Amino acid sequence: MKHIPVYVIMAACFLTGCFKNPPPPLPQPEAKAPVAEVNAVAESSEARPQLTLDGRASYDPGNLPLRFRWQIVDGPANARIADTAASLTNFSKYTPGNYRIVLTVTNSAGKSAADTAMISILKNHPPVANAGEDQTVYWPEELAELDGSQTYDRHDDIISFRWRKISGPSLFKLEDSTRSRTQVYLQENGSYRFELTALDAMGAAGRDTVEIARQGPVYGNGEVVLFNLPLICPWGCNITVSNYKSLLNAGSTLKKVFVRKTGTNAWTEASSNLENSPSYEIAEGKDLLVWIWDENQFGYQLDVKLVF
Repeated sequence: MKHIPVYVIMAACFLTGCFKNPPPPLPQPEAKAPVAEVNAVAESSEARPQLTLDGRASYDPGNLPLRFRWQIVDGPANARIADTAASLTNFSKYTPGNYRIVLTVTNSAGKSAADTAMISILKNHPPVANAGEDQTVYWPEELAELDGSQTYDRHDDIISFRWRKISGPSLFKLEDSTRSRTQVYLQENGSYRFELTALDAMGAAGRDTVEIARQGPVYGNGEVVLFNLPLICPWGCNITVSNYKSLLNAGSTLKKVFVRKTGTNAWTEASSNLENSPSYEIAEGKDLLVWIWDENQFGYQLDVKLVF
């Protein structure tokens, strides 16, 4: 092992200042406080089942790591924050009321800052369903419209509609049971009742019903009455009763024809003389045509009575 002379070490210390005090360390800048920023829904509705608390906009001026702490400071009980130590978390199990939620962020130097979110939860109200007005469909017509377009919700969060028949004849066909407005084919005479259910995002339901009657021919003593037949006026005005013999009793023959304005009581006999008004004729041996020369005489919706 090689030994270094002591005087050489002493000389080196003399030249380099081994025996002087070391210079004091440079002062470090004091850590600044972080900045807390909360992004949350200022006003919400119970119809939204989950709210998000977002503190990711918080930052530290010196880029020091941050710790997060969420607290429900004020508001109804039972509300929960999923992860109180996360920068992004969920607020759930809340009930209607006002909540004050505080986010505190702390950097690795122990400096802290806080921000507050005020959240108002509104009480959920179910949709107000409106299935439309009751109506009557007259033979031979079988198509009716179900109209629930006046249904509304205070929070504008209706997510589904559903129509269903709750009473009435068995033969019918719904075009689309999941639309607010749809058509239904009533294939039997009688009174049908349909229910409309409107559902919101929280599962609250509003319901309403509508009755649609399909009015067929009404038989009496040797007669049959047809209701609400349209007066068609392409070349002269007439009411057409297709295959009228199917409405008569087997073996019967047509004796007289009467007409009246729908909704009135007085009948007017139609003549077999086409020069008169009203009058009637048999076309191609099967269709009954009732002629009205002046459409203002009865209007455009008429009842027809066949006597056999």
